[in-house]
Amino acid sequence: MKAEILRKLVHMTLSALMFAPFPLSTILKYDPVSAYGLIIVASAWVYAVRAKGIPKELGQMIKRVRIEGMDRLASQFAVSIERLERDYERRAGWIGLLTGVIGIGGSYIVFRDCFIAGVLAMIFVDGISAIVGISIGRRRIPLSKGTVEGTLAGFLSYFIAMTFITNPVKSATIALLTSAAELYGIEDNLSVPMVSSLLLFLLGYI
Repeated sequence: MKAEILRKLVHMTLSALMFAPFPLSTILKYDPVSAYGLIIVASAWVYAVRAKGIPKELGQMIKRVRIEGMDRLASQFAVSIERLERDYERRAGWIGLLTGVIGIGGSYIVFRDCFIAGVLAMIFVDGISAIVGISIGRRRIPLSKGTVEGTLAGFLSYFIAMTFITNPVKSATIALLTSAAELYGIEDNLSVPMVSSLLLFLLGYI
């Protein structure tokens, strides 16, 4: 339970950080599409390395370059990552990292600033609902892995966050449909940010 909650906290933090390239683009004068494209490519590269492993020649070269304390640091990092990995991630690589980056980055590329709904959805609908569900969830929702308690917590927290962006009726609609996408989507890291961003795009801010 503790490892799953920690994993979700890391997930929420990374989701929040995915918003950073958008406001920074105004300060540093660059196109956010380029930034999100690079982040997606970098995440895909990390996924490929995790899934396929480091090339043999590169691995041998790294072993020859000995840096004091680096072996211990690398070992501790590997143990920490293993504690956070789900079973399917141990088999298939860090697919959650890749799909999360694609979900949020893709939301910006397609829906521009409406992607803020997707970032908030990943924090509240995906993150809060999972933490509450793991901690106190008792009643399962049919045909899903979600709980009534977790889903309600995610819905309410997301609804409140969205009222700072748009009116309460639209906020409730977006929160409700995004919660459904989280419960029944095949990959919630894709469905949650894309569905919420699409809804804000269609309904509008005002």
